[in-house]
Amino acid sequence: MDCRRTFSVHPPEAESGAPEASSPQTSPLSVVSDPEISPQHVDVLLPFCCEEAPIAHLPTITTTTYLDTSQQDDTGLPSPTRGRSGKRLTNIFSSMFSCFRSRDRVVALVGKADTLPAAKRGWLQRFLRCFRRTSRKGFTVRALPSTGLLPDLELKKGWLNHPDRPRDEVQEVVYYPAASHAPGDTVECTYTSIPQAEHTHAVVLSRPAWLWGAEMGANEHGVCVGNEAVWTREPVSPEDALLGMDLVRLALERADSAWAAVTVITDLLEQHGQGGACREDPEHFSYHNTFLLADRQEAWVLETAGKLWAAQKITEGVKNISNQLTIGTEISAEHPELRSVAQSQGWWSGEGEFSFTAAFTPDNPPARMELAKQRYKGGTALLQEQDGSVTAEVMMNILRDKPSGICMDSEGFRTTGSMVSILPRDASMPCVHFFTATPDPSRSVFKPFIFSEGISPVTLVMSPQYGPDDPVRTQPRFQLKVDRKHELYKAHQAALAGMEENLDAGGSLQETMRFLESQCLEEIEAMLRGEVEGQELGDLFFDCVDTEIKFYQ
Repeated sequence: MDCRRTFSVHPPEAESGAPEASSPQTSPLSVVSDPEISPQHVDVLLPFCCEEAPIAHLPTITTTTYLDTSQQDDTGLPSPTRGRSGKRLTNIFSSMFSCFRSRDRVVALVGKADTLPAAKRGWLQRFLRCFRRTSRKGFTVRALPSTGLLPDLELKKGWLNHPDRPRDEVQEVVYYPAASHAPGDTVECTYTSIPQAEHTHAVVLSRPAWLWGAEMGANEHGVCVGNEAVWTREPVSPEDALLGMDLVRLALERADSAWAAVTVITDLLEQHGQGGACREDPEHFSYHNTFLLADRQEAWVLETAGKLWAAQKITEGVKNISNQLTIGTEISAEHPELRSVAQSQGWWSGEGEFSFTAAFTPDNPPARMELAKQRYKGGTALLQEQDGSVTAEVMMNILRDKPSGICMDSEGFRTTGSMVSILPRDASMPCVHFFTATPDPSRSVFKPFIFSEGISPVTLVMSPQYGPDDPVRTQPRFQLKVDRKHELYKAHQAALAGMEENLDAGGSLQETMRFLESQCLEEIEAMLRGEVEGQELGDLFFDCVDTEIKFYQ
């Protein structure tokens, strides 16, 4: 039976007390059995009554459970939220879902008005609002206002990306704080060392666990960068150089705007070139790169062919990249020798308008580029369908679209991680970056990350380290396979296997995952409204990852 049809909301009865609870069960929620509790002592009573037959995968519905706010910790939050500093709503959701998984039915939420400090009542009120919505809509993502995250907050800039990588590759999410470096310092990238910058910005990166760089990421200044593979008429160098993924990280660490990121990448290309194996495999696989770069004010597309490049500033509408050259005659900046090289090679006559795509697209492009044409067109169409009303939910749904090929799941390649960023033009509002840290966004949860004080690396989404014995550092490279799965990846893969074995239970779990995601969005709304204190944001991503793992367990 569909879980969405089993709950209905009834107003509290004015005369009757809360029903008695059965004996305490093994659950993180407190079970209230005090018969003295009545509507006179209750702040809110919100019953969820089961009026239909038991759900197939929850055959035993016997327990009446209450959330008793009289058992508080020093934050004023209910006792189930104990565990970390900066406890928040996500912890309460974890307790609620644990109750579902232990085959208990949550019949009512009870909060005693005289025991909950006034300053903390907003937590319970938000919690109850979420469940009122859920009782009407089921476990689905809440549709956000078309103008942005909040009715009174206009969304001016959105950015999304996800890589299609070898299907067994693990994508991790890592955070590096800002740092200062001494003159003469070097930085060791995946295959080569280059001079280090005097200062590097704080960054959050989603990357294949075996390399130094990143497929996509953001920095503390609201700059986002992602890359895609592309092949051109310029030959791909087999020599070790900077990977496109190294360039993503270097741009984020060194640039405070999208245009500055363009110049960082193009300068590094000129000095060090691009090349080297782009996957963890003894069989060589390499390519050139295109980049999508954005900040609060503007966006750029940068497309490269060896050391040559062309860049286009995006002034309106939407733009996507997908293993294609897309910059035609609308070139905003270019390598000084771009046209002369194209003319000398016979790729451009020297007359008429110069098109980067026409000049540098290979005569016989790899099959991967041909297949990507459908995905590129599909992505453009899906974005244009929104008519400018692009929200976080819309972007997440686009990344989950399988008919277009955007969400890839083939025998050799699949989407290994996804990222969506909200970049408000108003500098007083924080940028919000959502990461899955797991493959296949259609079966993953987007979790929010916000740069703030007190951020610590989240080891649950960081892969094991192998030091000098790592196959990427030994010669010849990639002769051995090592386990790079992080804790969230392992829990997610085990859950997917269970979902495939039991489709009914799997469907319910997926609904629950979507519900978790909607609550993350709810948390972001609360933060933007000022209901969450700034010092709590450092643990926001950890809380969501930790809660997701608990669901899977």
